[in-house]
Amino acid sequence: MKPQANSQQRVKLLSLLLLILGLWIAFSTSIGFVARGNFKVVALENLRKVDTVFANIENGEPRNQALRYIASELNRYYFSKYQWVNLFLALAGLICIVKLKSRLNWQGYLLAYCLLTSLFALFFIPYVTEVGRSIDFLPRVNRPPEVQQFLRLHLFYLAVEFSKYLFLWIVSISLMLNTK
Repeated sequence: MKPQANSQQRVKLLSLLLLILGLWIAFSTSIGFVARGNFKVVALENLRKVDTVFANIENGEPRNQALRYIASELNRYYFSKYQWVNLFLALAGLICIVKLKSRLNWQGYLLAYCLLTSLFALFFIPYVTEVGRSIDFLPRVNRPPEVQQFLRLHLFYLAVEFSKYLFLWIVSISLMLNTK
């Protein structure tokens, strides 16, 4: 009976791991939509009462800067929270891999990479946030070097995040194919 119980435990752990990976993928996808959506929501053409609410702020670029600032602060808030959820999901996934022992070799390495990217982001995001805040009210036309620096940091973060996202999909699909 012990091998059957061990087999049932493995199925439960694999199911839990797939659930964690699915949540992680869904959460990673949704944060991208939220971040992009914040800027669309606060675009001047999408706000019905912008002239009433922002009557004291000059129309044109000053108003655009104020709205861009609001969207940026929302994104900074969501990204700081996202990093903690990201880390929790990474740890939960890695615990499942460890409990499954050596039966998942390369998937374990990919999940370890995802955990490392999550840890990295915890330290990197606050730095990017500070750089972002320093450019909130700088012109977007004829960009100063600080804006270029932020864009490079942001692009680097997106590349790391995309690689993690891709690895999550690869591990999830391989687990689903191997559990049939």
